Amino acid sequence: MDINALKAEVAKLSSDSDYMDPGMQSAFKEHLQQTRSKLLEANESAVNEIKERGMPTGDEADKSSENEDVAKTHSEIDARKQQVTAINRALELIARGDYGYCIDCGDEIGVKRLLARPFAVRDIECATVHDKKNQLEFTRSPAV
Repeated sequence: MDINALKAEVAKLSSDSDYMDPGMQSAFKEHLQQTRSKLLEANESAVNEIKERGMPTGDEADKSSENEDVAKTHSEIDARKQQVTAINRALELIARGDYGYCIDCGDEIGVKRLLARPFAVRDIECATVHDKKNQLEFTRSPAV
């Protein structure tokens, strides 16, 4: 289910049911599973592409350029892995019946936020506090 289909399904369900009833959870689950599959396929394709390239050849400029491309591809792979991890967490919450509720305060995350970030596990207030706390810890950690 692509995001537009999800939005249409959620709009239909929202008018007829309670927040995060089984039908709505099912719609989000289908979207999350499909998104996860696409991310995993993209990572597999990227890894295969890196393997096919082999060792960089040519002059130093060519090698440097190719190494930059590989580094960029690795960054993209890592970003997709993080998304898959977040999606897996959201799917676990669906399985437990807790999807759509903030893991910190228990309040509703909200349909609009979940449509924007279907793998969100915090409402916007708790997410803001969490992000600021992590940013502060990052800035305080010693340089390596």
